[in-house]
Amino acid sequence: MASILILDDRNTNRKILAQLAISVEPGVAVTSVASGEEGLAAARQKAPDLVFSDFNMPGMNGAEFVAAFRKLDGCIDVPVIVVTAYEDREHRYRALEAGATDFLASPVDHHEFVVRARNLLALRRQSLARQAAERANAAKTAFLANMSHELRTPLNAIIGFSEIMQTELHGPLGNTKYKDYSNDIGQSARHLREVIQNILDVARIEEGKFDVERNLVGVPLVLEDAARMVRPEAERAKLGFDYVVPGDLPYVLGDKTKLTQAFLNLMSNAVKFTPAGGQISIAAHKGSNIVEVTVGDTGIGMAPEEIPIALARFGQVSGDPYKKKYQGAGLGLPIAAGIIQAHRGELLIDSAKGRGTRMTVRLPAAAAVLETIQ
Repeated sequence: MASILILDDRNTNRKILAQLAISVEPGVAVTSVASGEEGLAAARQKAPDLVFSDFNMPGMNGAEFVAAFRKLDGCIDVPVIVVTAYEDREHRYRALEAGATDFLASPVDHHEFVVRARNLLALRRQSLARQAAERANAAKTAFLANMSHELRTPLNAIIGFSEIMQTELHGPLGNTKYKDYSNDIGQSARHLREVIQNILDVARIEEGKFDVERNLVGVPLVLEDAARMVRPEAERAKLGFDYVVPGDLPYVLGDKTKLTQAFLNLMSNAVKFTPAGGQISIAAHKGSNIVEVTVGDTGIGMAPEEIPIALARFGQVSGDPYKKKYQGAGLGLPIAAGIIQAHRGELLIDSAKGRGTRMTVRLPAAAAVLETIQ
């Protein structure tokens, strides 16, 4: 649904322009304000798809509004039409130099307003589609780079160690070194299987075919299983591990194996992105018809704009996939989020650069789910 922002300090003009904007296309959302300051406040809440602004407004004029508007997130390429009297060339020039897309002469021709609005909204949609395609292409490039690394590393180990054994580099196969090599081959093969399984899980989640069992599951058991697997990793990384989970949490309805996978992914990420000497904290409590679990760390953290990247499949917040510092295909967090969503839960992320991350999972208690179903 398209959105149009109208700025005019005169009430009658504002109502006329708002009515014209409503007629541009079905379902269009129109916001009308009386000043540049109000317009900026509205745009900060949600970037519009098209703006019509009067030039002569008290306080901030049209050119000043456009200049400030262009600096807001998501507004750099939003079409802006400034309305001026035809003879006010100086005003038109100032608005265009400030970043306005075009101008309309006042009094506004109603037919011209509607046609221009439709054309500019069509161009806006094309621009957004192009940006989405560019992001998809960038994601594909990152995916290929990540998969090349994730698949090549274990394959190199499998091929290298098997060739050593095949050529009996250290003598007959009875040599004890070959046992270590066979263990390395097995470990690499299991890692390869895990990567492939993760890719399949993401595909199923995106297709809406990620089925989960519906059994009564004890959250303390799930968290203890996940914590048991990640504790040795935290110890090797010299991290503190604080675990406070009461045993009387309500049951949830779901799949124990997949829930364990989700919390293991969250805990593993916390360990991976926390430098030595940091702290990992796992806590849980019961709320009103929900079970709330938090996985916190004092690690590198994320900026607000990086959180959607981390949640995207193959997302790598660390930047260049060819030079990434932290290992992984960027699938752990999206899979965890998908599993939680499949259990009618929600994942909330609170993070700041250099201060760590707090992941909060809210799952509906089994009684509440059963009541809804019935």
